[in-house]
Amino acid sequence: MELHNKQKPIVYNTIQLYLTERYAHMTESHKVALEKGYVPGYKLVRGAYMEKERNRAEKEGYQSPVQVNKQATDDAYNGALQYCVEHIETLAICAGSHNEHSCMYLSRTDAQRRLAV
Repeated sequence: MELHNKQKPIVYNTIQLYLTERYAHMTESHKVALEKGYVPGYKLVRGAYMEKERNRAEKEGYQSPVQVNKQATDDAYNGALQYCVEHIETLAICAGSHNEHSCMYLSRTDAQRRLAV
C-alpha cells in the first residue's frame, strides 16, 4: 500500500476479524499510513478458518489467535466497520460480509452520510 496507494487506494489488505489481533493491527496500520502519507485500503472479512486455526494452535502448543466465539467475531467485525466508516475520508474499505446486521449498518451509515452532505 505504501508503494502504490499514494493518490488513491489500489492495494487492499484483507483484515480477517476472526483473529483477535486484527482490529488492533488495522487501526495501527491506519495510523502508519497517515504518518507516511498514503491511503490504506482494507477488505473486512469475518474469516472462515476458525476451527483450523484453533486446532493448529492446540497441536503446536500456542494460544489460539481466534476469537472465543462467533459473537466476539461479529463484534470485532462490526467494530472495524464502524472504525472505517468514522475514518472514511482517510481510508478505503471493501466490506466482505453476508451478515445482515453488518450490511444494514453500512447501508444506513452511507445513506446518513449522503443526506448530511
